[in-house]
Amino acid sequence: MPLPRIAQIIAVAAVIVGGASCQTPQVMGDPVFGMTYDIRKVHFDLAPTVVRTRCRGLPDKTLWLFAHWNEPDTEFFVLSGRKSEVSGIGVVIKAGTCIQALPDWVLTGDRKYWSGAGHPPPIPFTERVLHGLAADLLSRYARAFGGRNNFIEHVCADGLPMSELLPMVRQEFESFVGAGR
Repeated sequence: MPLPRIAQIIAVAAVIVGGASCQTPQVMGDPVFGMTYDIRKVHFDLAPTVVRTRCRGLPDKTLWLFAHWNEPDTEFFVLSGRKSEVSGIGVVIKAGTCIQALPDWVLTGDRKYWSGAGHPPPIPFTERVLHGLAADLLSRYARAFGGRNNFIEHVCADGLPMSELLPMVRQEFESFVGAGR
């Protein structure tokens, strides 16, 4: 017995919508390694609530956490969202005040990456902070990509050349790769 016309239209629409959502990748750019990935397969943690409550005017309602380091009175974050104008956002919350810049500034402390007005604020970008951020970043990437080897394979296949990575990230990544040998 043939389906009524409206039932046929609904059935076709359901197949089209259902099929499209299963096959269309939702690609996102990575803020550190220069690679892309499907957010349905790679899962980073959501940014902590403190970022939303302290930082007004962030480009996305949903932000993912790529790196975090905590020092007394100062927290460092590398985040990204679907609407970020550049790949990612660097956030430092110092004494309750939110400072937003490029992720590269947070991962290096180098003023050449400062994207705000005037000079960057005095933030304690010590070796301990930079090392801690890079180590946390690698741990989060490995979890998000379903394991250390999957992450390394993705970086090698789709990431920036090692010579173009930020110095501390490159140093930590080389150690990270070497640790599995």
